[in-house]
Amino acid sequence: MRAASRSLALLGAAALLAAPGRAGEPAAAEPPQVDDARLRELPAATVRAGLVAVVKVSAVAAVKAGAGEDPDAAYARSMFQGEPVVREVSAGIEEVLKGDKDAKAMKAVTFRAVTAKVKIGKGPFTEIVVVKDWYAGGDYGLRRARALVSARFTMAPDRKYLVFLAPFEHKDMAGKAVERGWALADPPVEGAPEPAVAAVKGTLQQIADWEKPPKLAPEAEAAVQRLIAGLGSTDFKAREAASQALIAKGPAIRPYLEAARASPDPEVRQRAETVLGEVKPAVLRNRAPQPEEAD
Repeated sequence: MRAASRSLALLGAAALLAAPGRAGEPAAAEPPQVDDARLRELPAATVRAGLVAVVKVSAVAAVKAGAGEDPDAAYARSMFQGEPVVREVSAGIEEVLKGDKDAKAMKAVTFRAVTAKVKIGKGPFTEIVVVKDWYAGGDYGLRRARALVSARFTMAPDRKYLVFLAPFEHKDMAGKAVERGWALADPPVEGAPEPAVAAVKGTLQQIADWEKPPKLAPEAEAAVQRLIAGLGSTDFKAREAASQALIAKGPAIRPYLEAARASPDPEVRQRAETVLGEVKPAVLRNRAPQPEEAD
């Protein structure tokens, strides 16, 4: 009895130590989490989406089948068998991270989410979000396995999400658009955790710096021009050193490299093209995900 009492006392003490604040107060909710593998996928998701936003869901309703099957539902049927479910999700927008002028003025959005029920291992059937790009990219087996585990459908009223949306358009047999709207372009991130939002913002900043590089100071510009001239040096080691020094300067030298692609010197043209590819943000290079990125 004394041993059992001592164990209960220890458990009680541990619970008090673990709970913040005064005894009897509920423990503070842990902040929403996102794993490293999912974080690595968010830059590509940001590029693919037309609208990226932090939203709070207000309603989720099943959509009745119309004259033609939703293309994503048809994909879900062929990919996973069984009956796919198409839902319409209504949500208030708390912050627009990416979108055009009209999207940034939106206070709410309604979008489609297609799901399928699949069996993962020996567990029960689980409903997952179906997004084509998530199953087609990279090494098929690894990519699909990760998608099955990570794209579980959890969207429900009063929950917050980071969503990646793309515009869709359904046409009739004559090619006339009969329906337009938004649909998930990537699985949502539940809770919109700060690391996920920061990953999106970081990607958008990289793209902005690439599309509109900051102007260099005169001294820095002169140094870049000297290095570009060095790309045509008769000394191989000097050419290599100039290439590496330019790569280290990053996207800010994009305008100078693009001008160098018109050089009369073929060596300068070729090396400028190579350096341009190296300083371009990885997410804009249209490269397929590698197996280690899809685990």
